[in-house]
Amino acid sequence: MSQDNCINSQENNSNFRVSKLKKPTRFLVWIIILIFILFIVFVGVISYITYQKFISKSLKRISTETEENTLTLSEKGNSEKNISVSEKVVAYKLGNNLILFEPLTKTKVKILSNKNLIDFDLSKDKKFIAYSLKEEGFNNNSDIYLKNLETGNVTRLTPKDNIASFNPKILPGNNKVLYVRREYNPSTGTLSDGEIWIIDSNGNIKTSKKLFSSSEIEGLEAEEDCVSEEEKRSVKIGIYDVSPDGKALFYWKKDWGAECSGLWKYPHFSNLDGSDFFTERFIQQNIFLFDFSGEEKKKFNWEPYKIVWFSDGSFVVGQSAPIPIAGESIYYYDKDQNKQWEIFDSFKQNTGAYEIQVFLDDILKKDPNSFVIVYHTYKESEGAKYFVENIKFGTRINLDNFNDSVFAIDDSKTSNDDILKVKLLDENTLIYEKRLGKSKYGLYLYNITTRVKEKIDESETEIDFDL
Repeated sequence: MSQDNCINSQENNSNFRVSKLKKPTRFLVWIIILIFILFIVFVGVISYITYQKFISKSLKRISTETEENTLTLSEKGNSEKNISVSEKVVAYKLGNNLILFEPLTKTKVKILSNKNLIDFDLSKDKKFIAYSLKEEGFNNNSDIYLKNLETGNVTRLTPKDNIASFNPKILPGNNKVLYVRREYNPSTGTLSDGEIWIIDSNGNIKTSKKLFSSSEIEGLEAEEDCVSEEEKRSVKIGIYDVSPDGKALFYWKKDWGAECSGLWKYPHFSNLDGSDFFTERFIQQNIFLFDFSGEEKKKFNWEPYKIVWFSDGSFVVGQSAPIPIAGESIYYYDKDQNKQWEIFDSFKQNTGAYEIQVFLDDILKKDPNSFVIVYHTYKESEGAKYFVENIKFGTRINLDNFNDSVFAIDDSKTSNDDILKVKLLDENTLIYEKRLGKSKYGLYLYNITTRVKEKIDESETEIDFDL
């Protein structure tokens, strides 16, 4: 064998050995790479599961607490789907947040957080909530939205334009929504005094129409001493409540108050079709005689300041005597506006001897003969006090039994001057807002039977609530 052949043979043998070694080496490398990839995938999956199970929840909780300004939500209440839509659900506005509260389970759910939130209304059946938001990019514009609390769907009811729409009120049946509308005048930079409009709940703007307008207030532009510039520019009409049958409206208009005391919200009651709610029968039963210091008695009419309607069409009216006569009355009327029951009458019950005034806040019908009533009194030497009583049909508020039914007075105080609003949830529970100090307000539940109060929430601004 030649030397060249021998060398080639050795090279071939060497290449063969190298080739034999390379094949298992490459296979081993691929095995290692595959194991490394599987390890990375495994670590990634474990990390994702850990993040979702622990870290994400912690971050979400921290984020929620930050967004809600330290709102304490129950574990059950972190999702809108977890709150039951019951008759006792309360909606309230806490700063920028709109919250639903279920008193039985103490569940609290934030359904909206928006810095542009103005006001809201919860439907009678608790299935819808209407609210108004300021719209950015439009002069003085705000619009109405309607949210279905069962599906979460939101419908815009009013279009984006230079019109302010707010103060929504959902009619029974949830097919229409009332609201207050103010038009913006770009030449003067001002809004109109206001009107009450109605629109279908599907947001069809063609169904929107005007129902009531604010009254022209004579001398307002020239007046400087009795009213501020801000009050001159304020809305002059607003909505309080709607009757259970959706036919009558309880609203207010602003006009001059007594003795240069600014503009007052005077109550009005009307059917939605524009006809008078109070019949001639009601007016005739509302006349009383008053004796001015031994002079011949003169006829006056009670002036209703509040109506609480019942589902059967009957209602209770809180009324005051016209200025300068001081006095109040609370009467029950059937659906045909026949006076049936004198709950309180300041003249017949001689409140002058007590130097006290009595005002209706709320009343609930348990059955045809049993009621729960909330009212407050005012006495110059004592301030205001709030009372809740179970009363039978035909009985009257007793001025001698006040201390047996007073509620929400702290031990260190003798009056309720710091209570701002109170409503009955049911025959055993009421809810009220109370001023706790400068820029501090609390929302409370009160058990009528046990006389125990429980704080629902607290805020640096007034807490608006609706049942």
